[in-house]
Amino acid sequence: MSAQAVDVDNVVMQFGGLRAVDGVSLRVGVGERRVLLGPNGAGKTTLFNMIGGQLQPTSGAVRLFGQDVSRQNPYRRAHDGLARTFQITSLFPDMTVGENLHLAVRALSASRFGMIRPASQYPRIAERVADVLAEWRFPAGADTLVSNLSYGDQRKLELAMAVANRPRILLLDEPTSGLSATETESVVGLIKGLPEDVTVIVVEHDMDVAFAVADLFTILHNGRLVTTGTAAEVQANEDIQRIYFGEGE
Repeated sequence: MSAQAVDVDNVVMQFGGLRAVDGVSLRVGVGERRVLLGPNGAGKTTLFNMIGGQLQPTSGAVRLFGQDVSRQNPYRRAHDGLARTFQITSLFPDMTVGENLHLAVRALSASRFGMIRPASQYPRIAERVADVLAEWRFPAGADTLVSNLSYGDQRKLELAMAVANRPRILLLDEPTSGLSATETESVVGLIKGLPEDVTVIVVEHDMDVAFAVADLFTILHNGRLVTTGTAAEVQANEDIQRIYFGEGE
């Protein structure tokens, strides 16, 4: 059996009288690409937030590479190699592409932070930013304000910021939401091009995108895990089709 990057063990997330996630267990191997599917209200984002540290489970455990991180905050998990994006972009619009990347890299750097020190005084960080810029090829350039980027390029920048610190686990929350067909194709290509040893878990409503980027698919419904299977198994399962397509938002 392959090593587990993510091991979610019987987690429950209770908000008052509502169980948003109800006894879900999930294991994702190192280097695996997994998509979480299900209608709105299924518990996908809540489960994501427990893996990422934005929420602590009411009960159950979350382990990353065998270590129980259930009570760790997001910053500690980021230092341990987890990165994520959100459905709504979380960029600094009045800063440049390069400055956003610099902040992303510096956030987990051992270098002592100084508000009045210019970026040039962080040579290792500047080198990493230059590498990311070269690899991701932003046509607008490093000196372009984020507010002047297209929405597609903003999503691309957010993804670049997430991988800038070479994470071992990457959580992507609807990475193609709001994108055109051309922009979606570009982002799918970027996800497929991520290093093979990076574990990627995606929440995605677009089935074409889901089938393009994942090895396995976990279906959630009403806070519970229904099943996990391959693309062929998901497409052939009438119950999954009814759950995913037959219920409103």
